Amino acid sequence: MSDLSIRPKRILVVEDHPDNRALACKVLRRAGFDTLESDRGEGLAELVTSQQPDLILMDIELPGQSGFEAVQRLKANPVTTAIPIVALTAYAMPEDRERCLRVGCSDYLSKPLDIGLLVDTVKKQVGTAQD
Repeated sequence: MSDLSIRPKRILVVEDHPDNRALACKVLRRAGFDTLESDRGEGLAELVTSQQPDLILMDIELPGQSGFEAVQRLKANPVTTAIPIVALTAYAMPEDRERCLRVGCSDYLSKPLDIGLLVDTVKKQVGTAQD
């Protein structure tokens, strides 16, 4: 008898650039994860609250509300505070990584994305797709 309550881990990819978002989602789906997508920081709290992803990949440079603001709001909300957030950013200096971690990100990936590192980082944060 199969357990229907077991579902693949769900990863929310928040990225305003459609090619980057599509690539990240494709790679994660091939690794066995379910993906959700958003291209903006506005309205993200409602999406995260309703969908309860296991992990959020957060572009830091978003139109309107920045990724930093979105992370701070999610971490301030008791419903979403425990969801790990991995920063995705073209900012690649050590102080950029530290700022991402300081605002509440669990980890940091610089662009252009290293596909192997992306999958490894997601697995490190949430386990394999079916854990």
